[in-house]
Amino acid sequence: MRLFSIVDTFWTAGSTRAMEGAGARRRSRAGSANEETAQKDFDDFKMETSKAIEEKTTESETKESDKAKAEQDKVQKDKEMEDAITEFENLENDAHALHGECDFVMKNFEVSQEGRANEIEGLRQTTRIFGGAAAFLQRGDEFKEEFNTFVQQLGL
Repeated sequence: MRLFSIVDTFWTAGSTRAMEGAGARRRSRAGSANEETAQKDFDDFKMETSKAIEEKTTESETKESDKAKAEQDKVQKDKEMEDAITEFENLENDAHALHGECDFVMKNFEVSQEGRANEIEGLRQTTRIFGGAAAFLQRGDEFKEEFNTFVQQLGL
């Protein structure tokens, strides 16, 4: 019996070593598989991270460009607003000036109308006078003879 126990001991020890060797090989293969999986996962992570960084960089550049354009538009709109306010103030000043002139015209309208009517009447009279003078000059020789005849009759 003792023989079997010694053989069993060797057998058990040998098979334990064999099992340990097989386990180590399995663990080594499993470790290699885990290492390959970990390397693949790391490469995937690295690629996804690079892609995400590139997308965020592009997005950031786009936002900065949009912000710069918005600021430029704001500056232009502020300038347009300033110009519109200045134009409005100028128009308001013109309206006040015109209002003053209009009030003056309205107050003095009747006086102006009367003055114009007097001027027109004066021009009509002047026209009549000059019209008569022209007729007189045309008939000057006749009047001269009549005048001389009249003076002779008077005995002057």
